[in-house]
Amino acid sequence: MKFISEVEDLPRQKKYYQSFSGRESDFYSLKPGSAYATRTIDNLGFDECLDRVSTYFNPLSGPYFLEGSKCGDVLAITVLDIRITRNVGLSSQGILPEFINEKYSQPVVGEEVVCWQITGDRGIPVSQSDTGLNLLSVRQELMIGCIRCSDPVGKGEGLSSIDADEYGGNVDCTFFKKGATLFLPVAHDNAFFYMGDIHFNQCVGEVGGSGIEVSGEIVFSVDKCSQPLHSCLHINVGGFVYFMGVNEDFNASVRLAYGYAFEALLGNGVAESVARLLLGHCASLHVMKLGVPNVVVVGVESAFFIKK
Repeated sequence: MKFISEVEDLPRQKKYYQSFSGRESDFYSLKPGSAYATRTIDNLGFDECLDRVSTYFNPLSGPYFLEGSKCGDVLAITVLDIRITRNVGLSSQGILPEFINEKYSQPVVGEEVVCWQITGDRGIPVSQSDTGLNLLSVRQELMIGCIRCSDPVGKGEGLSSIDADEYGGNVDCTFFKKGATLFLPVAHDNAFFYMGDIHFNQCVGEVGGSGIEVSGEIVFSVDKCSQPLHSCLHINVGGFVYFMGVNEDFNASVRLAYGYAFEALLGNGVAESVARLLLGHCASLHVMKLGVPNVVVVGVESAFFIKK
């Protein structure tokens, strides 16, 4: 991860956004390679004081603009740090009905939000009635739930902040964390990008319909990547490169992720027989989100992408 000594604090948001739109006239202009700090609110629109400042779901911060980015380019966004700005997290009541046998399912419409007390690197659910909740605890694993470049201006309002596609969006990827470099495909010339929806912690597949949602601050830098491993959305963190597949059909999302990894390996000079063996026995598969759409990532050790 690059070291940057100075960080510019971006002005607080005048408003938040519900889509990845390319129409906005008010944006943050960024310099390549410089570091910036920006604040986000939680998925229900509550800020660090638990005041509701937006009625959108997954309200987005931004938009951010890197001059000269063109359709087909890939932005390299390095997450230098993620910090929470309050000690209370919010979540759903539990597992969504579509992921458990019908006789055990509970409706989620209108349910109360669960509050989590955050102390240090642990979060504990708070309830006045269920005393057994004090046995539950989650570890801090901060991540960015939403990030994506804007859609072309002529494409309506742009993708909603609750949706995801091959360009990104609400993908809820646990690898969007401190130390990661996200390689974000640019959908059109001079594209904006947005981000938001910080999670204190998130279970596999986000089967509860939310993470432990918090307000926070993201410190990041951005530059154009001249030689990306692939034109798809991918992440480099912790000695691995992760390739993302997004599709309404789970098997299709898996095929996409493995396909992107395979193409990147071949493009880096790895023999086809080696790439097939590697993906079949040495790569890792991770489920980020189950539902519509499904989001999975395939991880390959970074060493396979260092050209000899």
